[in-house]
Amino acid sequence: MRNGCKMERKKVAVVHTFPTPYRIPLFERLLNDQELDVRIFFTDRPASLRPGISFGALGSDERVIALPEIGFPPFKRGDDKIRINAGLARVFAWKPDVILIYGYNEPTNLLAIMLCVLHRVPYVLFAEASYVEERSLRRRIFAPFLSQIIRHAACLGPASSSCAAFFRSMGCEDSQMVIVPCLPDVQSIQAMSNEARQRTAETRRKLRVEGKTVLVFIGRFLKCKGLKEMFEALDIARLHQPDVVLVIGGYGLEEKYVKTQCDLRPENSRYFGFVQGVGQLCELFSVADLHLMPSWYEGYGVVCAEALSCGVPSIITRSCGCADVVIDGVNGFIVEPRDPDGLADGILKTISDPDRLAMMKRMANVTVKDLTMDVLYAKLKSLITLASADKNRT
Repeated sequence: MRNGCKMERKKVAVVHTFPTPYRIPLFERLLNDQELDVRIFFTDRPASLRPGISFGALGSDERVIALPEIGFPPFKRGDDKIRINAGLARVFAWKPDVILIYGYNEPTNLLAIMLCVLHRVPYVLFAEASYVEERSLRRRIFAPFLSQIIRHAACLGPASSSCAAFFRSMGCEDSQMVIVPCLPDVQSIQAMSNEARQRTAETRRKLRVEGKTVLVFIGRFLKCKGLKEMFEALDIARLHQPDVVLVIGGYGLEEKYVKTQCDLRPENSRYFGFVQGVGQLCELFSVADLHLMPSWYEGYGVVCAEALSCGVPSIITRSCGCADVVIDGVNGFIVEPRDPDGLADGILKTISDPDRLAMMKRMANVTVKDLTMDVLYAKLKSLITLASADKNRT
C-alpha cells in the first residue's frame, strides 16, 4: 500500500520457444511473486528432437499460454521446417511492462524482439553463446544484426562468463549484464541423488556395470557434442584401464552412430537411450565415477551442473560455458575441444588415482551447493528491475 492506494504490479511477459525443465523452478517463482503480474507464452508444438519435455504442472496454469506456430515447408533447418509464431500479438495486446526473451536463434524470438522495438517495450535477452561460435562464419555474418539486438535490449542475461565476453565483444556494457547461469534446482537434485544412491547396487546390475569404473555422457547426439572424440578417448583409456565403461544416454540426429559405436565396444559401452526426467538422470549418476562433456562448443551445459550436484566430477572442454563451475583439478578437468588424447588423459588422471577421485567426488557437491534457486531468482529479479528503469527513461 502507498498513500492508501494499492500498488500496481509490474506486468512481465516471458517468451520461451520450448519448455526447458531446469527453468521451470524459476518460472514457478515468477508466477508466485506477489510484486509481479506474470504471463508465460510458449509455442504449442513439441520439439521434434526433445521427446517428453513439457511445462508439467505449470501447463495447467491459465497464466501459462500456448501460442500457435506456422511452418514454412520450403525452408528447413536440419530435419525440421522453419517455423514462426503466429500468436505474438497476444503478448503485446496484454501490454506488458517488460518482456523476457529466451534466446535469439529462433525466428519466433527474433520476431518478438522486432515487435518490442516497434512497440517500445523494454526486453531482457537471455542467451547462450561460446567463444568458438564467436569465430564461426555464421556468427560473423550474423554479427551486424546481433549487435542491433544487443543495442536495443534493456539488459542481457548471459548464461556464462564466456557468453558475457561474447556480448562484450559485440558492444554490450557490463552495466547491462547480469550472468544468470543455466543451473538446475541443485538442492532438489541433491536430495533425489541421495535417494538414487540407495539403489546403486540394483542400478549397476541393470546396466551390467558391477565392478566397473563408469563414465557417463548425457545429452543430445550431435557431432558438435564431441561424440567421435569421446569414443576415441574411451579406446585410449581402456588400454590402460580395461574395466572402464561408458554409459551414454540421450537423443538426437546421431543416434544411429552412437548405437553402432556402442555395438563395436560391447564390453566397454552401454547405450541407455533417452533419459526421461531428473529421476533417471540421478539414477545414471548414482553409478557414475566421472561425467564427460567433450563438446566442440556449449553455451552452458546444464548437465555438467547436474552431475556435480550428484557428486560426480566432470570433464568438460574449454569452450563450455559451465567452465564457470568446474575448477580444474578440483571437481573435474577442463580440456581442449576436439582433442581425444587430452580427454583420455583427463579420464586416466582421475580414475587411476582413487584418492584423487574420492576428493573430486567430495568437492563436486561442495562447489555447487551455494548455487540455489534463491540466488538465481535474485539475479532474474535484478534484470527485471534494470529493464523497468529503462522503460522509465523512455
